[in-house]
Amino acid sequence: RIGIGKIEQGKIAVNKEMMVVNHHDAKKQKKTLKWNGEMYLEFHRGTYTSVPEIKYNNRKAEFLMHNVEFYSTISKKILNDSYDKDLINKNWKTILLNQFHDIIPGSSIEKVYEDSRNQFNELFKEVGGLNISKMNLIAKNIKGKGLLVFNTNSFETSGNIKTKNGTIVVKNIPSFGYKIVNEHSEDELKINDFLLENNSYKIEFNKKGQVTSFVDITSNRELVKHGEVFNKLVAFEDTPYEYDNWEISPLYYQKPYELKEDASFRRIKDGDRVGLEITHYYMSSKIIQTFFIYKGLERIDVENHIEWHEKNQLLKVMFPLNINNDKVRYDIQFGSLECDPHSKDPFESAKFEHVAHKFVDISEKDYGFALLNDCKYGHGIVDNILSLTLLKSGSFPFDGASEIIPDFVYSFVPHKGAFNKSKVNEIAYVLNNPLKAVEINNETGILPSKYSFVKCLTPGVIIETVKKAEERDEIILRLYESYKEAKTVEIEFGFDVCNIDVLDLLENKKESLKVNNNKVIFEIKPFEIVTLGVK
Repeated sequence: RIGIGKIEQGKIAVNKEMMVVNHHDAKKQKKTLKWNGEMYLEFHRGTYTSVPEIKYNNRKAEFLMHNVEFYSTISKKILNDSYDKDLINKNWKTILLNQFHDIIPGSSIEKVYEDSRNQFNELFKEVGGLNISKMNLIAKNIKGKGLLVFNTNSFETSGNIKTKNGTIVVKNIPSFGYKIVNEHSEDELKINDFLLENNSYKIEFNKKGQVTSFVDITSNRELVKHGEVFNKLVAFEDTPYEYDNWEISPLYYQKPYELKEDASFRRIKDGDRVGLEITHYYMSSKIIQTFFIYKGLERIDVENHIEWHEKNQLLKVMFPLNINNDKVRYDIQFGSLECDPHSKDPFESAKFEHVAHKFVDISEKDYGFALLNDCKYGHGIVDNILSLTLLKSGSFPFDGASEIIPDFVYSFVPHKGAFNKSKVNEIAYVLNNPLKAVEINNETGILPSKYSFVKCLTPGVIIETVKKAEERDEIILRLYESYKEAKTVEIEFGFDVCNIDVLDLLENKKESLKVNNNKVIFEIKPFEIVTLGVK
């Protein structure tokens, strides 16, 4: 007999009772199997990459909403400004609608993506405009002159800012706060036709635009695997057995087309960074990659502009690493996932394409390398050859799935120490949620020139959300532990706090915490999500 047996139809209440009974019976069975770990779907690997526009819009919109909640909260608290809950909720619903299957997977028809594009454009206009107005409101209430830099991440950080005089690097911007900056980095930058170098890294290229050497100067480490080249662009024939925009064939790697032609190079000097713009041509398509190194930043950026006109091809960039490890770490929501990068059995072999959000990290005991991105999700690793899937040009059900490719960035972060001793997660947040700045020149103001609204003093704990409570006049903090470690968490507030409650995700009270001098201390479990209500 083929297939399952007849299923008895009934009311939902009856089926619910059946589920309760079956669950009770399963718990009594000593041999009932339990699964601990990832539930990998071996069929929809292409959905991490199909229709790059929807992936870009989703990532940018998520961080834009994160910021508007924070800017609205801080301006309400310190300046008694309004909190536009209706506009915020409306645009969160737009994001959630577009995260529906089959929209975000890239497996819908063309008309769906026309509607989606219009919805996101409206979100970017409304929410982006509100963010700017809140920043300007805060700025005009600060006494001082110079560049006012905002940091909407949960840790003090450094980063790059684009100004009318070029890109500058700013240091030590307070957590969920701002600072007037006047610093200047003394680091040196070197550039020629085939080399980029700062105080930390030296990168050499061949005529094809591939990296032949990538040296971490501070650790005396060569990151490129011996005999290989780094940042190698490779196209593959992409003809899955069925479900074109959904899947990547397990045999895709058998028909590679490496981009071997000589590339053209152009030097760029841009303030506190220098770069090499490298242009590749492949069939009817053009790929422009610009490598940037900075004064005083631990990150190397690769900005990408792609004009793609091929069908049924997959484009990857490959990174053969001189790092020895049997685990790879993928960033996911509220944590990370460790996997085996070696194809030891059919189960592991099926994971040739894997989802990650902001970064992938490969670390030894005392050294590691992270690949960051600002809107890509599909990754692969086989025998320490890491890859990022840049695009998938399927043709069904949307023939133009790869015709609109927003510009994107991926970045390299070598680091001393294992992952939990690095700042990979923090640097990935800054790449995705960069610092913002406005010029000010105010003779009066009620706000200080440097301020942190809230900061976590415990490494590895990320405050993901700062917003107004849904039904009460209090501030909500949502945070998580990111290193898979139990910790004692200490949070400090930049305003007077009289009461803090631990809440569930629906913002119902669970217990109260002791507040001392606008600080709170509590315990957190590995990867635990904690919600706090603050008054």
